[in-house]
Amino acid sequence: MIALSIRGDAMLSFMDWSIVAMGCASVLTGLGARWSARAEAQEREDRTARLHWSRLALLMGAVLILAKAPQLLDAPYLAVEIADAVDLGLSIAALAFALRGARYVRAGSRRGLSGPHGAGRD
Repeated sequence: MIALSIRGDAMLSFMDWSIVAMGCASVLTGLGARWSARAEAQEREDRTARLHWSRLALLMGAVLILAKAPQLLDAPYLAVEIADAVDLGLSIAALAFALRGARYVRAGSRRGLSGPHGAGRD
């Protein structure tokens, strides 16, 4: 029974660290998407490229990291509570960005365009 408990704790710890790793991967993906969108916008004359989805990836990565990292690093109670409060704020901001981006994409599809930036105009 004790061996099962130790193995179970190790598995939970691995799962918690995998959530932090997914958050780091999401942040890196968001940074790469922002870099790519900015490079693409500089090549075009139209510099009004929207970066909604890269912001969403950055925010969701930060949410995943802040949700688990303080507890895994045995941070003091006050630091964990502050991280939880910031995590809640980032979650609300991510929801707002997702809704705003979805509205922007839907508005582009209503006009008969193939994407949010009007790439498919004839």
